[in-house]
Amino acid sequence: MHRCLLILEVLSEICSHLSLQGEDSSLVSFARTCQALHGPALNQLWSCLTDFTPLVKCLPEDVWRETAHGSKKVLSIKRSLRVADWERFRVYSTRVHHLCHSQNNLPSITQVPSSVFVALSSPTLAGPLFPNLRCLHWDDGSEDAFRFLNVAIGEKIHHVDIVLPHPIKARQLYESNTPANRFLPTLVHCAGIKCLDIKFTSSVPEVIQRAYCDAVSDVVLQMNHLVSLTCGYLTHDALVHLGSLASLRSLSFTLSPGQPLADLTMLRDGLFQNLDTITVQSFSNLEESSAFLNVLAKRPKELLFTAPKIGHSELVGLIGKLTAGGEADNPNEAADIPECTTLVFAADDAQDEEDELIPPHFYEDSFLKLSDLIPLFKFRSLQNLAIEGSMPVSLTDSEVADLASAWPNIITLNIGGK
Repeated sequence: MHRCLLILEVLSEICSHLSLQGEDSSLVSFARTCQALHGPALNQLWSCLTDFTPLVKCLPEDVWRETAHGSKKVLSIKRSLRVADWERFRVYSTRVHHLCHSQNNLPSITQVPSSVFVALSSPTLAGPLFPNLRCLHWDDGSEDAFRFLNVAIGEKIHHVDIVLPHPIKARQLYESNTPANRFLPTLVHCAGIKCLDIKFTSSVPEVIQRAYCDAVSDVVLQMNHLVSLTCGYLTHDALVHLGSLASLRSLSFTLSPGQPLADLTMLRDGLFQNLDTITVQSFSNLEESSAFLNVLAKRPKELLFTAPKIGHSELVGLIGKLTAGGEADNPNEAADIPECTTLVFAADDAQDEEDELIPPHFYEDSFLKLSDLIPLFKFRSLQNLAIEGSMPVSLTDSEVADLASAWPNIITLNIGGK
């Protein structure tokens, strides 16, 4: 073999190229060629796992069993793992940089039940099972799956995307000692986390977010290098901490009902100075979301607001706050307003059915008109505008053409859609 193929960087590039071409079978052959090629090829093969099944199947065949349940296949562990089994597991798990697991996998993918995670939650070897893991995407609400995560991740992780389980289904709505809540403090020891995406199951999201508010906020308070954060409710202290982070570029969270923002406004010169994207959700109304604008030291380029319903007066008021400064009918006078590329106003729920039965002439003032949108003409770089919900719209063809002329870079225009 040529000496240049003994250079690790060269071998890694070859393996990376094969992986990008979808040549996994070639990588397997590469790994079997000789000892020098074995390591780099395995590193590439195991670098990114979109399914947890291969990690279980790497164990000796007398450890696991795969059985058919209807159209699905289910894995199970037949016996306790010995030291040699753990060492074999580590041979592969240490190579994993990106791990994805979901309990809602497609039927064609083998299911990994909670019993498997129970068996893997008590390793006999010291240290995390995935010491080189960089990215984790986890959608499994079982208690045992979260217990497993406590021994799985290491300090090198920098991107965490998890879905927290429904506390009502676990009969633990107001308990703080749930497996998911016990896992969250583990993230504090991962100082390199830059992207934290905490999602919630879709049903009764407000209740779920309240149950996790303190635990999520405690984690956020310990993170000093966040670039992107998506979560639910946050405490006042957590918001102040996030506002002081120079690294933070993207924030998506839910405003607590009646959350005091006055003292945050007094600190506005030092809060969220480098934010590029902000998503503010409110379970009350759009007016609460608009109040948060006073906290921002500068307007981000991308702003998304979500509320149960979007009323005409609330929307017009929010647009006024966004475009404060300069004359609304003269875009050239708005040089002091930061450029905005994306604006989204989204309603969670459709308008009440009884509202649809009211004749239009009874609420003509509630129609969205061109005059309501003219202040947004200041944002000449606008690329995406969405006003979603059941608000009635009154725009002629020529007025729609005026919108297109005002925003020459527009890519997406959705007014009144869902």
